[in-house]
Amino acid sequence: MIFSFPVFWLIAGEGRAQNMNSASSTCAGDEALGAGCSTDYVMMMQVGRKPHRKNAFLSPDEESLWLQALQEASMTKENISDFGQQVVKYPKSLVERLLSEKRNTTHKHKYNMMGRITGDQYFEAGKVEEEKRQWAVDYAKATFTDQDIFVCTGYRENLAKWQPLGGFDKTVELGDRRHHQLEYYKGCPENKLDLVYWRIMMSSAFTLCPGGDGAWSMRTYEAALAGTICVIKSHDEDWQATNSTYHHTALQKVFDLFKYELTSDPHVFNQSVADENLRIFIRYLTFIEGDNTPP
Repeated sequence: MIFSFPVFWLIAGEGRAQNMNSASSTCAGDEALGAGCSTDYVMMMQVGRKPHRKNAFLSPDEESLWLQALQEASMTKENISDFGQQVVKYPKSLVERLLSEKRNTTHKHKYNMMGRITGDQYFEAGKVEEEKRQWAVDYAKATFTDQDIFVCTGYRENLAKWQPLGGFDKTVELGDRRHHQLEYYKGCPENKLDLVYWRIMMSSAFTLCPGGDGAWSMRTYEAALAGTICVIKSHDEDWQATNSTYHHTALQKVFDLFKYELTSDPHVFNQSVADENLRIFIRYLTFIEGDNTPP
């Protein structure tokens, strides 16, 4: 679903100043709100890597968000449930900022996919990620129209060699997240919000959510906050948070509540589905309504 490493799309994706108007288009990320990294794996929501608490379930970026959310809720970590300790929590100020953006955004695209497709081939995880996300490339080629948006953000060093998939492919224009429009997140000065990433998701009815080096993606809950519905190919390959570096058994309980579409479904946008996914996100991935545990 702001970070700064080169940037996570709160970046939990990758990015910097590109005028959104220049591409009524663009793409969707490697997890914008949460993945700030100083490598291509910058998620739209980047949060500076300064882990303040040792938690085997959260990445350094997720810890930064968690701590900010805890502070804004005036809660103490000693009183947080086991579930609450093990899942990312978005700060209220960040949620309100993004929902404000969403209220001023209408659907212009049926589909979007913005994120890494070509993983770091020096690492086995990069090769696995590329293989797992190939279906998203194939689906875009077969289904996307010029009104949709596809962006590969992990190819920035070789953008001149990128072969566009079609008129919907904005990789050359938007693939280098360092040039996206970033907004400093006032709740935490080190965090940056990748507005390109979020606006693309918010303006799309559906977002492709392929798994990565694990069988899931942070894009799943970012999409819930953005009001777009996830499209996956396989529940086992794209929707299993338990199959990850941090063993997100707790997070899987939230994934099991989110609704998604398969690539084989007809894909007719249903606002009630988007609203329910947002309700689940706020209840279980923020402290806005308290420290709640899924059934």
